[in-house]
Amino acid sequence: MLKERGVSVGLTTVYRSLQILEAAGEVDVVRNDEGEALYRLCAIDEHHHHIVCRSCGKTAEIRSRAIETWVREAGRRHGFSSVTHSVEVFGLCSACDQNEGRGV
Repeated sequence: MLKERGVSVGLTTVYRSLQILEAAGEVDVVRNDEGEALYRLCAIDEHHHHIVCRSCGKTAEIRSRAIETWVREAGRRHGFSSVTHSVEVFGLCSACDQNEGRGV
């Protein structure tokens, strides 16, 4: 939108703004298989995770009691408290899976 309005903005400013939005809890950041940061405006306000397409970067928000239970139990079992976590799941979305299956 800025470019459409003729406003020049540097890439550093864009990433700095995204980092500020992430710190404020306004956007989530996930990392792809190469470690690149992908910023997402999420529909779910509470704690959740993402499944990310390795091909196109499409994401879906997921919640899992099983993951939350496992993290709490793992922390307790090993003597840790105040455990936090981030889970990123990768796969192929249905569109990319069909395209790769056709050799596209």
